[in-house]
Order: sequence, then C-alpha cells, then structure tokens
Amino acid sequence: MRYSHLYTAMAAPIQRPGYQAIGVLSIAGPLQRLDMRRMESLGSDLLAAARELAGNSPSSPIFNQSRE
Repeated sequence: MRYSHLYTAMAAPIQRPGYQAIGVLSIAGPLQRLDMRRMESLGSDLLAAARELAGNSPSSPIFNQSRE
C-alpha cells in the first residue's frame, strides 16, 4: 500500500455494544473533495451507517459463523 498526502479517509467500527468489532466502514477520497469540512459533514452519517450495520449483524449468517 502506498501513502499519498493527496488522499484522505475516515472510518467507523461496525460493533455492537459489548462485542468485538466485526468490520469497519470507511470513506476515502482525494483531499480536494474530502477536506475536513466535508468529513465533518459526513461523520454523523458514517457513524449512523456503522451502527445500522452492527444492529443488523445478528441476522446475518456471515457474522454468526462459529470460529473454530
């Protein structure tokens, strides 16, 4: 993976309270379009989407497979 100062990203864990995180939801893009103001405006929606995915995870067979 390469790092570039021209790109930025933000992320939120997909995690039910009391459980380990099962994934992460991220938004990435060029700094020109995803500047701090844009990231702040998207932050609450990103967190809400991660909470929604976490809330729906018990109904998904993918997230309920036993780990051996």
